Amino acid sequence: MKELTISKSELFIFDDRDDLMIGAADEIATQAQEAVKKTGRFTLCLSGGSTPRRLYELLASEPWVKQMPWGKTHIFFGDERCVSQTDAQSNFKMINDVLLSKVAMPKSNIHAPVGQDSNPEESAREYEQQLAAFFANENPVFDLVLLGLGPEGHTASIFPNSPAVGEKQKSVMAYRVDDAHGWRLTMTLPVINAARHIMFLVAGSEKQDIVGQIFSRTTNGHEIPATLVEPSTSVGMLSWYMDEAAAQKIPA
Repeated sequence: MKELTISKSELFIFDDRDDLMIGAADEIATQAQEAVKKTGRFTLCLSGGSTPRRLYELLASEPWVKQMPWGKTHIFFGDERCVSQTDAQSNFKMINDVLLSKVAMPKSNIHAPVGQDSNPEESAREYEQQLAAFFANENPVFDLVLLGLGPEGHTASIFPNSPAVGEKQKSVMAYRVDDAHGWRLTMTLPVINAARHIMFLVAGSEKQDIVGQIFSRTTNGHEIPATLVEPSTSVGMLSWYMDEAAAQKIPA
C-alpha cells in the first residue's frame, strides 16, 4: 500500500481490489471502535453501487464482524434510487442482502430512506425528518460517510450539472437525473462535508480518467461534483482509498 497526501486529502493506494477492500474494512472497524469509546455510538453513512459490495461482505465476515460494535452502530444511506426496497436496483436491498441481514444489529439502528417513485419529494422530506429526529434537530454530523465515484464524476446521487450540485438548504433532496438514471434521493454536499471522516472507495481502470481529472485540481465542480467534497470543519478528514488500476493517472 502507498500512502500520500495531496492537498487536503489522504490517499491510500492498494495493489489490487482485494487489498483495497481489506484495508477499508480495517479502517472502518477501527473508526467504529474509536467513535464508540468517545461518544457511545458510531454513525455510518453507506454508499450504494457495485464497488462497495465486497467491502460490505467483508464487514459481515470474520474477523471484522466481531470487531464492529454493531449494537452501537447506526446505519444511514447516502443515496437511494426511487424504487421499492425489494427492487434489484435498490441500494437498501443490496446492502441488506450482503451486510445488514447478516449482523447482530437492532432494526432500530437502520435508518433507511423509502425511495418510492410515487412521490420522491415526500420521500426526501421523510428522510430529512428521520435525520432531524436522530440528531435532535441539529445539523447531521456523521462519524463516517462512505462515497463512491462514477466515471463521469458523480458521487452519492449528485450528478454533473444537476440541481443537487448547488443545493445548500436541504439535507436530503429528490430529483430526476435523466431517463436512464430516473429519480434519486441524495444527501446533499453540506451534510456530506460536515462528516468527521469522508472516505472515497474507488476501484478499477475505468475510473482512472476521472481520478486523474479530480487530482489535477483543474476541474469545474458543477461538471465533476466529487471535487466539491471537502470537509467543512477543521477536524474533518477526507481519505481516498483506491487500487492501482484506478490511480494510474494521478499527477506525479
